[in-house]
Amino acid sequence: MALFSQMKTCLQQLRLVCRVRSRYAVGLWPAYLRVRQLCRTARFEADEAFRLGLFDPGSDLAALERCVSRKQLTKIQRALNPVSWSPLLTNKEAFRRYCSALGLPVPRTCALWTREAGWLCNGRRFSGEQDEATLFRDQLPDEFVVKPTTGALGRGVRVYRRSGSGFVDFEGNLCSTEQICHTLRGDDQDSSFIVQPLLTNHVAIQRLTGSSQLQTLRVVTLCDRQNRCRILAAHLKMHGGAQETDNFNSGASGNLSAAVELNEGRLTAARTARPDGSGMRSLDRHPATGVAFVEVMVPFWPQICSLAEAAAGHFLPIRTVGWDIALTADGPVLLEGNFWWNPFNQHPHMGQVADLLRQSC
Repeated sequence: MALFSQMKTCLQQLRLVCRVRSRYAVGLWPAYLRVRQLCRTARFEADEAFRLGLFDPGSDLAALERCVSRKQLTKIQRALNPVSWSPLLTNKEAFRRYCSALGLPVPRTCALWTREAGWLCNGRRFSGEQDEATLFRDQLPDEFVVKPTTGALGRGVRVYRRSGSGFVDFEGNLCSTEQICHTLRGDDQDSSFIVQPLLTNHVAIQRLTGSSQLQTLRVVTLCDRQNRCRILAAHLKMHGGAQETDNFNSGASGNLSAAVELNEGRLTAARTARPDGSGMRSLDRHPATGVAFVEVMVPFWPQICSLAEAAAGHFLPIRTVGWDIALTADGPVLLEGNFWWNPFNQHPHMGQVADLLRQSC
């Protein structure tokens, strides 16, 4: 088994060497050395490093120092966060109930759906096609989102809007109740889902992006050994086109990410993947509206900081969390807390954040 794994790794690296040679027109040996340095020494996954443009022979060591691999960050997070506490964040319904009990603003859950049965927010149990038909027809709001209870990276998230006797999904397809439930039962990765009302963006975010789709703020916090909380970074995740969620996923999603200047809550230039997927490019203005990012102040910025810091204190001994916060007309709403939040290498300060995390271990 170990020999097979080594052969598979060698084959993957060989393919990557060929890909790097083709993209950057470099020799075999320089391409091999670059792949070895990034994948073995810096512990980057091949696709991860390629999307960041780290195989570019024109990039210097400073570019590498500004980045941290997913494997490196996971090791740091494991040192800071007790893994046994992770379900409090990774289970969306457990997270929501805990936050609600603490008085933190979170979306309400209309229903919890599983393949065997489900429960409404009032505790009533439902099961079978007839109950499901009643649920979707009478109990849910006109716009709602269905999320895997333990999903990540936007996987399995589905948005529906009521249309006549049926529902329209994100792609504009008309769906019946039976089709929605059939889709959920056919999901081969998740077996339970939460159903929540669809939140809408603050008008400032809609004006910036030209979209009513929910686009959230990621805020990373760290509690030191004295349990004092500090906000390390924040960035606004925005849709780049026809994506159903705002997840950035190291640029693979095609979405945009704009860092927030922490002192006053002003956006900076956004980053997105290059068309060929090899590296990032900066955007001064939103491609759909032409609005300059630096002209936008994040609405409710003081309240967002207070919310993130308050939530961080309630989730100790988990010391670093990536919070996803929705910016609605009524104020910030806490959507999720990410135990294993991903490195935001699209922004140059990720290396500094990783250093601060290491110093707190």
